[in-house]
Parts: sequence; C-alpha cells; structure tokens
Amino acid sequence: MLRHVRKRRAFTLIELLVVIAIIAILVALLLPAVQQAREAARRTQCKSNLKQLGIGLANYHDVNQQLPPGDISANRVRGITYTAGNDVGSEDVKNHTALLLLLPYVDQATLYQEIDFDQATGIACHGANLGVNPTGAWATNPNNVGLDGPGGEDGPVHKVIAGFLCPSDSVTGLLTRPDARHYHTERHGRTNYLMAGGSRGWSTNRSWMFHANSTRIMPNGGPRVRDRGMFGHQGAARVRDMSDGSSNTIAFGEARQAIGRDTVPGIVNTSHSAAWAAYTWVSNYVVTHPNRNANHNNNVRYHINGPRDTPGMAGSAAVSRVRHHGGTASSAHTGGAHFLMGDGAVKFLNENIGVDQYAYLMYMGDGELPGDF
Repeated sequence: MLRHVRKRRAFTLIELLVVIAIIAILVALLLPAVQQAREAARRTQCKSNLKQLGIGLANYHDVNQQLPPGDISANRVRGITYTAGNDVGSEDVKNHTALLLLLPYVDQATLYQEIDFDQATGIACHGANLGVNPTGAWATNPNNVGLDGPGGEDGPVHKVIAGFLCPSDSVTGLLTRPDARHYHTERHGRTNYLMAGGSRGWSTNRSWMFHANSTRIMPNGGPRVRDRGMFGHQGAARVRDMSDGSSNTIAFGEARQAIGRDTVPGIVNTSHSAAWAAYTWVSNYVVTHPNRNANHNNNVRYHINGPRDTPGMAGSAAVSRVRHHGGTASSAHTGGAHFLMGDGAVKFLNENIGVDQYAYLMYMGDGELPGDF
C-alpha cells in the first residue's frame, strides 16, 4: 500500500518576521514591569535596613541610656592644632562614628570585636578650612588608615556591610576619598544611611552639647526655633530630649553615594560620599539649613534631593554640573527618600515636602509639630 506523506509547510519570511515582532512587543511590555518589580523589592529592602537600624538604636539606648554619639573625637570638633614639621595626629583624634558603635546591635558583634578603639578609623585631620596643617600635609596616626596600617585592605573598616547600603544605589565597592582639604578615606566600607544633624550636624567645630539652645529662623520667615538634631559631634540624644516626640523626629536619613560638589552627569564623584566607620566632613550627617539668604536660596540646597547649585544662588556653578550637595538627604528611589524616625518607624518623605515641615522633622526640640507627612 502506498502511503501519502504530507509535506510540512515552512514558515514564510513574513510569518517569521511577524512572530519576531510579537515577541519584541511582549518583551517591551514586560521589561518595565520586571524593572518596577525589582525596584519595589530593592525599596522594600532599603526600608528594612533602616528598620533594623532603628531596632539597633533602641537596644543601644536601653543599655546606655542614650543614643551613640554621632562621632567621637573627630578633629573637626576637637580643635587640635597641627603645625608644619609636626604632622603626627594626637591620639585623641579617632573619627569614630555612631554606626561603628552600633555594630553589636545590628548583628555585627564579630566585626565589632575586631575594632581597636585606641586607633583612629581614618586620617586624623583635614587641611586649610580650620587653619590645620597650612602646608597641606596629612596629619596621621601611625596606623590610622583602616586600623591595619596604610595600604591595608583587610581591616574591619574595609568591610562591606549590606545592611548599611541601599540596594538601589548603583555605586558599589570600597570608598576612597582623595580629599586634599578634608578627611581622606582609603578603601572604606560605604553607607547610605546618615545621622540627622539638624542645622548643626557637620557645619561647626562645636560639640552636640554646645548647641543645646542654638536657634535658627525658619525658611519661610517664621520665629526662631531650636535647631538641634538627634546626633552631633561628641554626643547624641536621649529619648527624653525629643520634646517634639520621637515619632516627629528624624533619626537617620538616606543619601546617595554619587553626590558631592562636582558630580558631573555620567561621572561618579565621591568627594562627599560616606563611610560607615570613619567621620568625614560633610558626609556622615543629613542636615537642613533654613537660612533666608542667597547662599542657601531658601533652603533648596539642603532639601531632599536638593541640588548644590541652582539658578540665582550665590556662587553657583553651571547647574548641569552638580547633582546633590553633601549633607543632603537623597535616594535612587523616585520622588523622595527613606527616613528612620526616633520611634523606629521608617517613613518615605516626598522630595516636595514643605521646607518648614522638613525642618520641624529634623529638629527634635523646636516646639512645633510637623503635621501630616
């Protein structure tokens, strides 16, 4: 018996092109959804990181009856004088940070045990800004770079701690800040979570206690209010110091790594990026400066995701050059940034929040309630 074999008809070129086009359209439709899902997961993880940090702060407070000092023995506040020909830093200069002290309370007890607190965690001092080292030479402790000597890469401060990093931030790897005027950092672990310094967190060489009664006028011309934040040089708050209520006071804010005075689009500049173990000027604190003057342009400079340079601001460079100012809360998330409140809650604050309202949240004893946020 003869069998008739039916030949299979191959796809025509037009049919093949139609199939490819359909697949391309489906990929184009699905890719944004996948990216959004991934960003949602990263955003959730970032929020969780801050939540765990809040638990660590609460446990630290339970043990020590106050929060960890924002920084310990940073030369910015110690005021130790260095002269040409005598460039060895005092043993009092340590540059230790609150995150360093929090290690045992955020599941990093083993790393904490590796820290030698008799050594500095970074270069001991900076250059011209306070008349320190007028020759520009670095003043260093013999072993103050990473606690394991200059050039080392295996010391505890070189460790990357995932819980101190926002997974949405594209900047990774260890931080080196070759800063000729301020605190140099050599291959340190980064952090995206910075302490709330009110209006005084990094800008003066005074201790946190000194600013107990410091005041500033509000951005929109309101009366002077106390402008101290929860953290500062050589000190930090107790729960009872938060007279506005812990739920109305920011403890930590999020900040991108790719910030600084000269962040050109497409080029990562780390001049003011933050390390978790070492105090570095204009890096470890988020602040708000509600001054009605040209230099701060009604606080736009220090607002959430605020630029360093804006049209009409005195001393501004080309606006296209610079992204965010050091000390500014910012994030890779669209529309705002995460903040840890004093009661342990994590809030996402819109970048368009009112400047007065944002300042009230940053200050722990201004006597004003911020309202809904």
